[in-house]
Parts: sequence; C-alpha cells; structure tokens
Amino acid sequence: MASEQPVTTASRCPAPQTARGSHTFIIEGYSLHKNLGKRRYIQSIAFDVGGYSWCIGYYPDEDKDMMSVYVTLLTEEAEVRAVCHLMLVDQTRGTLFNHDMQPLPTLFSTKSDGNPIWGTRTFIKWTELEESPYLRDDRLSIKCDITVILKESEALPESSLVHVPPSDLPEHFKKLAGMTVGTDVTFAVDGEAFYAHKIVLAARSPVFMAQLYGPVGEGNNRESITVEDMQLAVFKSLLHFIYTDSLTDMEHLDEDDRREMIKHLLVAADWYALERLKLICEDILCRTLDAENAETTLALAEQHSCKYLKEACLRYITDTNCKDGVLASKSYPEPTRRSCVAGLIDAWEKAAAMSSEK
Repeated sequence: MASEQPVTTASRCPAPQTARGSHTFIIEGYSLHKNLGKRRYIQSIAFDVGGYSWCIGYYPDEDKDMMSVYVTLLTEEAEVRAVCHLMLVDQTRGTLFNHDMQPLPTLFSTKSDGNPIWGTRTFIKWTELEESPYLRDDRLSIKCDITVILKESEALPESSLVHVPPSDLPEHFKKLAGMTVGTDVTFAVDGEAFYAHKIVLAARSPVFMAQLYGPVGEGNNRESITVEDMQLAVFKSLLHFIYTDSLTDMEHLDEDDRREMIKHLLVAADWYALERLKLICEDILCRTLDAENAETTLALAEQHSCKYLKEACLRYITDTNCKDGVLASKSYPEPTRRSCVAGLIDAWEKAAAMSSEK
C-alpha cells in the first residue's frame, strides 16, 4: 500500500486595523504650577481618537526630580488597546523630545477592575527641562500621539481596505510654481522676474482676483506687474505659499532673521488677504516674543489688525515677570513709541515708576 503524501496547510493573521490621532497640550505659566501638591495634576481638554475620549495629565509634583505625564481613557465602561507616545514640542523649531521608553500596546479600561491610565513619573528631569528649548517664555507643550487598535467589530469593511495615499496636490502645485509652462503674468521684484499663473493667484487671493480679472486692473498691464515695497525673498516666499499652502524652508536663517522674515510675510499676507498665511505668521510671532521685540510686535499687530498677536503681546508685556524687562530694553525705535501703542507704553512706565517709589 503506497504511503500518502503529507498534507501541508497555511494560515494568515492579518494586521489589526488602527485609528490614529494626536493632541498638543499647551501649559502656560509653567512656573506658577509648581508646588501644586502630590497626586494633583493639570488636565487637558478631552479629545477623540478611534471613537474613544482621551486626555493628557501633567503632574508638577509627583516626583521631586522628574516631570510626570500620563494619558487617560475617559470613555465610560470602555476597554481598548492603544499605543501612546508622549513628547515635548520645541516651540521655535517644532522638533520633538521623545521619552526613551518604547511604548507597546496597553490595555486601557474604565471598567470596575481596569486601569485607564498609562504614562511615566520619570519623563524628564526638571533641571534638564528648564535648560532645554522645550520650555520657552514659561510655556510648555506636551504632544500625545495615540494609535487605537480596533476590535474586529470596529474594523472597516473590506471595501474600505484599499490604501489611499494622502493628497499630493501641494506637490504638484509646487512643481507648477517652478515651471514657465502656462504662465500668463510676470512680476518684477528688485530687478528679478517671477512667472505665475493668473488663475492660481486669483483663486488664492481676492486682491489678485480684483487686480488680474476685476475692474481694479482695467486700463493697466495685467501681464507684467512691478511689485514695490517688498523684498525679493518675501515675494518669493509669498508665491511659494500661494502654490503650496506651506512656508518656505527657513532653516538657513538665524532666529532674528527668521522673525523678521515672518513679520514681512505677515504684512504681505495682510495686503493680499491671505488669511491662513497671516494666522500662521501670527502664531510663530506669538511663540517668539521676548523683551526685545514685544513692543514692536505689538505695534505690528495693531497696524495689521492681528487680534491674537495683539492679545499675546499685551499678556506678555503686562506680565509681572516680563514688564520690567520690556521697559528696560528700550530697543524699539522712537517712531514706534509714537505709534498707536505709545499711550499704553507710557501708562505702564508710569505705573512701574510709581511702584518703585513705594
């Protein structure tokens, strides 16, 4: 009787489906939260990832030598596995500090016998944190990335399992910005020519729409435009944003030059009604305020109706710990003192003088 051939079988366990999300928790007044008390913490707002509600908890006094940070599942009577990454954000460069632990999937549970919290009480030494770029202007930013591992019942249907890459539209427009194909308008800036597409400019800016297609431009040359009162690098960065919706790389600039470039871009964004670019510039300037630039930045905010930047400048200047440094710097030009903020500055100086006489 012939022997039977062995039967060989195989099976496959597909990778579980996941849902990802992140939240950044900005803590203002870092020094004022010290000595809060053991087991007391500051909590972020709730945020959703994978259909579950989460929050970040910052514990100033859990450990006398180390900073403690945790992430907590808030959804009631829930149980879910997730991978969490806790990081600090460098507020000037946008780089991240990752804790050296390698997070693995953790079972979060808000049921009676479960544990809804994950994190560490030894995230970073206080001495290391306070000498790092992650703490700036008494502000700390904690970022949490969460990957929720979906249960089979929560998984997407087979029809949705096709991997769709993220949109590459900005990359195509970036390439378009570097071509002369199809261009129909030329800008002259400081003797250099920039070629562009009217329809792209008009779609992005109502000012360009009026200038290139509306009655504002009637009787003028709409194919060749000279741009006055704008630096070459600023106009180049402006065009880059119009085509890509992102800022140009400024890593080659030092901090002061980068701040000046952002100020000029804010002015250009205001002129061409590019609201998103204007808000991006406001946000960067808010994060780089110091005693040397607070007043001139406030004047810029007043002149160009930058609500959020103005509020940040006023908070910075009127802060007890910062006011004396601003007033002592005297680095701002005299015309700025005679601007719309002169009354505020004089009032603060008089208040400081009266306080010193007491």
